[in-house]
Amino acid sequence: MRDRLILGTKFAVPTDTLDPNSGGASRRTVIAACEASLRRLGTDYIDMYFIHRPFTQTAIDETLRVSTTS
Repeated sequence: MRDRLILGTKFAVPTDTLDPNSGGASRRTVIAACEASLRRLGTDYIDMYFIHRPFTQTAIDETLRVSTTS
């Protein structure tokens, strides 16, 4: 069944306003959020990954440097 659908998810919703590392679009956060999504979805890959909201506190090039092979 998995080969018959496109699976997408999103990231960047801060979870703890007192912890500057709990949200945003840093490389660390993107990878952690992706891993958490994979666990919640019970799959080993996703097809599309979206930035939920613009996050101007993180340089866009840092967000875009996140590798799919990390």
